[in-house]
Amino acid sequence: MVNEIRKDYLLERYSIIATNRLKRPKDFRPVKTKEKKIKCPFCPGNEDMTPPTIFKINGKRGWDIRVIENKFPALSKKANYKKKLDGFTNCFTGVGHHEVVVESPSHSKRLDQFSVKKIKQIIDVYQQRFVVLSKDKNVRFVAIFRNHGKAAGNSLSHPHSQIIATPFVPELIAREMNASSKYRRRNRKCIFCDIVKKERKSKRFVYENKSFLAMCPFASIVPYETWIITKRHVKNIAGLKEQEKTDLADALRAVLVKMNKQITNIPYNYYIHQAPLDSKNNYHMHLEILPVLTVWAGFEKCTGAYINPVSPEIAAKELRSA
Repeated sequence: MVNEIRKDYLLERYSIIATNRLKRPKDFRPVKTKEKKIKCPFCPGNEDMTPPTIFKINGKRGWDIRVIENKFPALSKKANYKKKLDGFTNCFTGVGHHEVVVESPSHSKRLDQFSVKKIKQIIDVYQQRFVVLSKDKNVRFVAIFRNHGKAAGNSLSHPHSQIIATPFVPELIAREMNASSKYRRRNRKCIFCDIVKKERKSKRFVYENKSFLAMCPFASIVPYETWIITKRHVKNIAGLKEQEKTDLADALRAVLVKMNKQITNIPYNYYIHQAPLDSKNNYHMHLEILPVLTVWAGFEKCTGAYINPVSPEIAAKELRSA
């Protein structure tokens, strides 16, 4: 099979599907690293090692989930918003929010080992924190993401995710919104509806329930990249209904279980793509999972294009069968 250059659904972003470099799950062996034995600040009983709890859900033996400010925040809610504009070196104060969602009292459990009910509880917390942070007049976008494994930038193995609320709209999100608006004007249709319609019948299909579709995107930039996309127009996580949150938890667990059957304790980043707070565009929020199995080197950094040695069709077939 000849290598293909594929364009992203929305963006002017390209991925080289390098089938002549084809790799199988056994070829990806994440480097095993021994975790240093330290007193974990996220474990029960060590709450004094972290900033105060902002929000929590209690369980039978204490807290089930707690939200804290990041001890070393990228952005601070205490900063006063000021702009410095000279037309060339523009900047403004690093005001915003940076929170950590400690997902469980258990130190060693992976997310794929949680029940759907437990993952839905985490999504509930994402939704509640989104609603609170979006009320800040300085906030324009809320990023919700999770790093799993050292290769994915995770410094503490205790299960947790993060939320950063920014006073700007990230470029990637802005480009995605502009491209979807352009598609609607040109075709009088929603591009995300068309993606769902096409991919649920394609070889890139992975999993489906009533509210969400999981698939490996056509121009995947890393091996086993998977999107979990809402079937309904939903701009952000605040718009999810109760059943949709359960369905998102179900789809997320199903995909992570499948990935871990292929590669045990697979390192990954996931993040929720959602519209800016002031957006009036139709949108389908979606959760993107990017396993960290390859290294982005000179070509990727030089061009903004990517080389992926596993086609999304092969990746989806292997995930479906797991």
